[in-house]
Amino acid sequence: MKVAIISLPFWPTEFPLLGTAYLSAALKSEGIEVKSYDINAELAKKFEHLKERSPWSTSAIINNEKSHYFKSYAQPLIKKELTKILKNIIREDYDFIGFSITSLSFFTTLYFASLLKKLSPSTLLFCGGPEASYDNKHIQDLVRDKIFHIIFEGESEETVVNFFSHIKEGTNYQFLPGTITIDNILQKKPSKKAPLVDYSKLIFPNFEDLDLLLYQQSRLPIMMSRGCIAACSFCTEVISWKKFRIRKAESIVYEIRVNIKKYNISDFFFCDSLINGNIEILDELCSLLIKTETKCTWTAFCRVDIEIDQQLAHKMYQAGCRELSVGYESGSQKVLDLMNKGTTVKAGHHFTQSVSNAGIHIHGLFLLGFPGEDETDFYDTLRFIHKNRDKIFKISTGYTLGISNQSIIGRRPEKYGVLTDDSGNISFDNNGEWLSANHKTDPTTRYYRLEKLRNYLNAFQFNWGPKRGETDIDINRSDHKFLTRCAHSNFFLGKIIYKVSLRFIYLYYLIILKN
Repeated sequence: MKVAIISLPFWPTEFPLLGTAYLSAALKSEGIEVKSYDINAELAKKFEHLKERSPWSTSAIINNEKSHYFKSYAQPLIKKELTKILKNIIREDYDFIGFSITSLSFFTTLYFASLLKKLSPSTLLFCGGPEASYDNKHIQDLVRDKIFHIIFEGESEETVVNFFSHIKEGTNYQFLPGTITIDNILQKKPSKKAPLVDYSKLIFPNFEDLDLLLYQQSRLPIMMSRGCIAACSFCTEVISWKKFRIRKAESIVYEIRVNIKKYNISDFFFCDSLINGNIEILDELCSLLIKTETKCTWTAFCRVDIEIDQQLAHKMYQAGCRELSVGYESGSQKVLDLMNKGTTVKAGHHFTQSVSNAGIHIHGLFLLGFPGEDETDFYDTLRFIHKNRDKIFKISTGYTLGISNQSIIGRRPEKYGVLTDDSGNISFDNNGEWLSANHKTDPTTRYYRLEKLRNYLNAFQFNWGPKRGETDIDINRSDHKFLTRCAHSNFFLGKIIYKVSLRFIYLYYLIILKN
């Protein structure tokens, strides 16, 4: 039995995807012949000359969630290369081909899988990933149209192994827990949820099939936990992972050391929802890395937490931590409470001080436009950034709040004052944007606040992203085109005008944020 696992565009290519590497390792451990293909990384490398016009660029990648962008630009761009790759894969004569589907790769996967089904109808296709859910109508359609033979919901390592065991033995796998088949759809009967994976017993992810030179960084992903200890209302983590589980520190250190030896890579990115879900194990991990003299560096996501004091932060630095991506989200206590963040603005200041003093770079993540956020809340966020401007290394501004149907807000929109349709679902406009029921929060309001935040960051010369170009941010709607031309022209006067304009913005924000 031959199986291929494919990752398709479009997805950031800093390092390999962890989910497919776990799946590959699980199947290989059962003696199944498996080959992994990262077509996403391969094509991103091929089209890197496009720079900011590339669908993989930080400014454009979010557009891949929109079908019109895919059909008008992304698909025509990669169609020829994708067809070549498809034909080569068909020649390998795989029995099963699997895909990992995210919101960013959905349209590419649909296009590729549909074409594959036409050219090789005997090949059975399966998929998993964040978008693979019985509640997703598009997924049901893909099964109903017989493009996909089976869908794996949630954590799939054990479910996929179980499925292939049934295939080998020739036994019935319909209504297997954690799967969706045509019978589920026709009978309108969701299968039972698969039991949670015993994360501590999973085989280490396998990256052997991948060309690690394709990625932007010489870095490998790793995970010490699954799930989250919080239940932020805008997030899907608590829905996807169900429960927080964490491995032993010894296992994590062993995996790091194995990967250093096997792949000659000593830089790691922890893909956990948060590195500090269990402070005791985080502390133990750092102690072991220091004790075993494991020469590595690592980056992770982190929750604002006063338990990461000066002492632990210094220990993390000694153990190789060089950057933390911190989900501040807002500088308004009212908004943090609406988000159910379970933290305070005051804690955010203390945490930032401790981590910054330890020499760890802070990558601040902020989310504008939450339902109920007003102008006062927005300026509270600016004040928080301003007070910590010397301690935050980089800021991600996001693209304002987008609501997933799988999030807590998506499941209970009325509670958060989000406009719904007659069926009680969120009423999205043609661009996938949402409105508040009282119409006080709309896309224009959200993007105008985003514009003002980016104006501030430009004026204070912050390291921030994502941005399409150095002058992408409107200084003033009426003179944006003029100032943009000034910034890019060779005219000395034009450059002076642009810099003077930024200086006025700088002085403006100094005045309004001084308190």
